Amino acid sequence: MSFFIFLYFIFKRFRNHGFINKLQNFGRQLLTGVKSISTLKNPLGFWSSSVLIWMIYFLTMYTVSLGIQSTANLAPGEVLLVMVMGSIGMVAPVQGGIGTFHALVAYILIQFGVSETDGKIFAAIIHGTQVIMIMIVGLVSWIIMLKIPAWNKPDTL
Repeated sequence: MSFFIFLYFIFKRFRNHGFINKLQNFGRQLLTGVKSISTLKNPLGFWSSSVLIWMIYFLTMYTVSLGIQSTANLAPGEVLLVMVMGSIGMVAPVQGGIGTFHALVAYILIQFGVSETDGKIFAAIIHGTQVIMIMIVGLVSWIIMLKIPAWNKPDTL
C-alpha cells in the first residue's frame, strides 16, 4: 500500500514532466484497450482463446526444456519466468524479437545455472519452432482465405 502512496506523490509532484505524462498516457490507453474488450461480440471467447494460446506457449517451452539435458531440471515456475522474459524480448522494438528474445532467455537461464551456450540453443529452438509454426499457420490461413468467394466476405471487420 505504501508503494502506491509513494507512486501517487511522485506522479503528483512531477505531473508536468514529459516522462510522467507518457506513463499516464500509456496507462490510460491500456485501460481503454482493456475496457474495449467488453464491447466485443464474444468477450469470453477472446479471453478463453488468449488464455489457451498462452497455455500452449508455456507447454511448448516446458516440453522443450524437458527435452534438453541442461534444462531438464527446471521447475514449471522457472520455465514460466523464462517465458515472461522471452515475451519481454519479443515486444522489444526489434524485428521479430531476433536477438533480444535470445539474449533475455539465455540470461535468465544463466541465473538458473544453465550455461550461456545451452541457453542460447534453447532460445533458438523455441524461437525457431514458433516462427515456423506462425509461417505454416499463416500460409494455411491465406490459402483458406483465397478459397472464400468475395461475395461471402464481410464488408467490415
